[in-house]
Order: sequence, then structure tokens, then C-alpha cells
Amino acid sequence: MDINNRMLLRFGLGLCAFSVIMGAFAAHLLKDEITHENIYVFDTGTKYMFYHALAISFLSLSFRKFKQEPFELAISLFIVGIFLFTGSLYALSTQSLWGGESLTFIGGITPIGGIMLILGWVILLTRGLKEEDPMKMRDARKGRKSGRPQRLKDDPIIP
Repeated sequence: MDINNRMLLRFGLGLCAFSVIMGAFAAHLLKDEITHENIYVFDTGTKYMFYHALAISFLSLSFRKFKQEPFELAISLFIVGIFLFTGSLYALSTQSLWGGESLTFIGGITPIGGIMLILGWVILLTRGLKEEDPMKMRDARKGRKSGRPQRLKDDPIIP
């Protein structure tokens, strides 16, 4: 696992912890401040954050086995989707606390985030489960180009 994978793993696990904190925040501090319906909306955001944070963590551990490009795209979509989807749900459910009732555009952000989350899963479904070629993986670890033997400078046998 290289540094990018470790950073993604830490990020995903950090989001998992943050989602638990937000769930506790809603259950203990917001329960008397906002309506039951808004608690449900807030909780939905927390659940989706947790699910996708777990997915980011899992994907960061699976980079070596599968092709990286689809995983990187899916993780990027998950990260942006989490912030748009969950962030807008948090903002919508707590509008009465911070006086944001006039900001009606926030509701339009939620489906954009949801679409990004869905696209991340579709990318994984259609392109993400193709295993990396074992020869390419081995050669990449050794710093060689895949498929052909290394040519020596004065070797007339290997074209």
C-alpha cells in the first residue's frame, strides 16, 4: 500500500468516525431542537456518509488487486457525493437552527450528491471489478515495462 492508499484509508476511517459523532450529535443534542422528521433526514445523511466511508476504506485496501483508474474515479465520486448529499441533508435538517429557511437551493444539491454516489457504484460495477494483469502488477513492482523482457544495451538477440 503506497502513501495515497494510506491517506485514503485514513480519510475513509476518519469519515466513519465523524459519521458516528454526527449520529450521536443528532441523537443527544438535536433531538429537542429540531423536528422528528428533520432528525430522520439528518440520520439519513449520517448513514450514507458511514456506508460510503466504509466503501472508501475498503477500496483503498483493494487497489493492488484491481485496476486503479475505476477505483480512483469511484472514490472521487464518493467523496464529492458524500459532501454534497450528506452536507445538504445536514443543512436542510438544521435550517431552523441557523435561519437558512430562505436558502431553497440547498434541496437541489441533495440529488446531485446522490447521483454522484450512484455513479461511483455504477463505475465499480461496470469497470472496477476487472482484475489487474498479474504480469503488469509484478513488472510494475520491479519497475519494468510489462510484457517484454528487458533489453540489454549490447544484446543483439532481443529485438
